[in-house]
Parts: sequence; structure tokens; C-alpha cells
Amino acid sequence: MKLIRAGIMSAVMVVMMCGGVFAQGAFVPQGSAIVPDVTAWQKDSTNSEYTKLHLTNITGSNIHVKIKVYNHDGLDVTYYGKVYTGSSTYKYVTVASGTGEFDMPAHSSRVFLFVAPSQMLICGNAVVEWSSDDMQLHKALLVLLSILDGKAIPKEVGRILMEFKLTTASPSKSTNKARSRGLII
Repeated sequence: MKLIRAGIMSAVMVVMMCGGVFAQGAFVPQGSAIVPDVTAWQKDSTNSEYTKLHLTNITGSNIHVKIKVYNHDGLDVTYYGKVYTGSSTYKYVTVASGTGEFDMPAHSSRVFLFVAPSQMLICGNAVVEWSSDDMQLHKALLVLLSILDGKAIPKEVGRILMEFKLTTASPSKSTNKARSRGLII
């Protein structure tokens, strides 16, 4: 009888340990937004366009962000994106490359840059999701979408062709013919 009880307890312990391992890998978003116009193309070294998402954690807690970019056929093309942060050396510092997943400390900002390879045009959308250990958070991320003229990619600056501010504010008026919309997620 003691041997059967020990066997059952061992099996229960194994099942409980496996369940904890599976639960740790699960990403459960607390907020998300669809970015409808992710565009990137590159004809040659001087003619291109790319998308830049500026993300800001507006909370006092760390959050985990997941960005997925889908092309015109619905295929995941996130691997063309990179996540950057600023630096004191006038260069972006790479936080993540090709995965779209990264952590953001409280009150921090990051840039997701989506650039198509040579001779390719991608027009699609992105899904931005976030999660936190603080289950009470409901709105944590401010996102600004810019579609930039790629002539300036090597200089890390560009002319804004179109801009969407994803906040809960109503559409704002712009003097430079840029379009703005918003949602805090």
C-alpha cells in the first residue's frame, strides 16, 4: 500500500512540475492594437520607404512587448524588424532583432524599425501586444507610427510621409498634411 501511495504521489508531483513549466512560456496579452498601414519597400540604395513605431511605456511597471508584422499575404514577416533604444553615442542600440519581442522598463521608450530588403515591397499590418506582471494595468503603451522616406535611412532620420499617433485622443489636425489617429493600449 505504501508503495502504491508513493508511486501516485510521484506521478502527481511530475504532472504539477510539468504544468508550471508550460505556464511560464505562455504570453497572455493585457493590451493590444492593430497597426493598419505597415509599409516598407526598397528599390535601390536611394529609393525606399520604411515604417517606424515609437513605443513608450507610460506606467511605473516593466512590461513585455510583442510585435508581429504581417505582409500583404498574411505571412509573418517580423524578422525584417529591429527594436532599438537610444544612447549617448548618437547611434541606436539594438534591443531585439527579428523577433519583435522585448522588455520595456518603466517610463522607457523604444523604436521598432521595419525595413524591407532590396527589391521587395511589403504592405501589411502589425499587431502590438503587451503584458505585465502587474495584472491591474490596463493601458500601458503609447505607440506612434511613422512611415518615412528611406533616402535618409543611413543617417537614421527621415522625412515623415505619414504619421499616426495611437492614443485615445480624437484625430488631431496637422499642418504638414500628415494623418494622425490614436490609441493607448
